[in-house]
Amino acid sequence: MALANSVNNFFLHLPIFFDDTKNVSAFVERIDFCLLKTNTKRLALCDALNISHTAITDWNRRGTVPAGDIMLRVADYLGVSPWWLVFGEEKPDALSLSQASEPPISREDKKLLSEWHALTAEEKASIQILLDGYTDRHRQEAKKA
Repeated sequence: MALANSVNNFFLHLPIFFDDTKNVSAFVERIDFCLLKTNTKRLALCDALNISHTAITDWNRRGTVPAGDIMLRVADYLGVSPWWLVFGEEKPDALSLSQASEPPISREDKKLLSEWHALTAEEKASIQILLDGYTDRHRQEAKKA
């Protein structure tokens, strides 16, 4: 927990360390990359974080980065580590908050996972049976076609 707090504190003070316009462009490109991979619009990200719809464009145009707390929320929404989002690589000691090599989880997938975890074991078993039956039938139909 102390490590997570120190990483978060670093990002809360990031604008002090992160003032290169080229790096800001790369930062915005990584945001756009993650959004593209999940077929998500900038508008959806801005709405989810309750920030201006022009915020990302403004960061790029001004050569500035968001405040550290927003930076952490952007990384969390995109399902990547803040370190990767800012620097384009994982923290060398592998103590980053998540794996950048893993694709980001979309908001819809997060919602489904949340709903899945709220189910009882019996409900999960019933749904798994339905899902298995559906996928088996779908595979058989695909073989016929």
